[in-house]
Amino acid sequence: MFGMRCILFIFLVVCFFQVSLAIEVSFSAEDGGESVGISDDYEVGTDVSVSEESEAKFGSVEVTNTREVAGDGNVGMRQIYNGDKYTGWSLVGISGSQINAKNEARLTPTTLDASQSVSVPSNDNTYLYLGSVNNGNGAETVVWSYEGQVSTIQTIASDNKNANAMITGSLSGTNCHVETGAFWPVTETVDKIAQTSIGGNTNEVEYINIGNFNGAARAASESLESHQIVDSFKISGSPATNYGYIDTFYVDRNWLEGHWGTWSWSQTWWWSDTWSGSTNVGIGKVYFPPAGTVGSYDLSAMSYPPYCDITKTG
Repeated sequence: MFGMRCILFIFLVVCFFQVSLAIEVSFSAEDGGESVGISDDYEVGTDVSVSEESEAKFGSVEVTNTREVAGDGNVGMRQIYNGDKYTGWSLVGISGSQINAKNEARLTPTTLDASQSVSVPSNDNTYLYLGSVNNGNGAETVVWSYEGQVSTIQTIASDNKNANAMITGSLSGTNCHVETGAFWPVTETVDKIAQTSIGGNTNEVEYINIGNFNGAARAASESLESHQIVDSFKISGSPATNYGYIDTFYVDRNWLEGHWGTWSWSQTWWWSDTWSGSTNVGIGKVYFPPAGTVGSYDLSAMSYPPYCDITKTG
């Protein structure tokens, strides 16, 4: 296995230094009817280097993987993790300078532990996703930023009983967003979901800053929870053209068809609603902080019992 690992590592480095291209890489291990695997898709620019290394252990099957990306320009990557009971996904899309991204993963047939750390001091746009589903339990974190800065660490941990996702970091931009979510089970409409998110949009001149946030989501059968804490959330400029949002919700059954009540884009208005119907039961709360203010907040959404809340802590 040592020789194969070196060949894979050298192949990726040489190819990406030479030309801009798309490439697919996969690595798997199987023993005694148990299996794990990782597959990758890459598309990067000529000024971006990529290195990847994987190692397999047998007897008790295990695969570890590390990949690193650095440079200026465009990066598009997808990584899929597969075991006997779970699937996980990492998505990275970046257009920026001084990009540094690193993924690490450890897979066994029933457990997945993975992390994704990204630093982009100056980006045109960035989109990051890390999530997993195990026996119907799902947890995920999502980040995006336009014309700003990104510094985040995302992690996931899954076993045969639950799925967990966590995120820490800071964001800025003319449009940016951070989200944590837990869902169960995974069907065409997702029967239950608990989600928290922070973000906003400006007139492409002013900026939004989401500083020092921590988020976590956990799914264990019908027990779902999502939390976020942010130390500093600032929307610059005029309320007439710029807005931020902080929202939490929990929805049960066919949430895509849910009724969200009647509400407006008032800059200083708290909105909350509870609704029910033949297929939908849900609660939600949204707050639109006034532009030009700075605040810290604590967000929660959970299913046991159904609960959502937004607390201004400073």
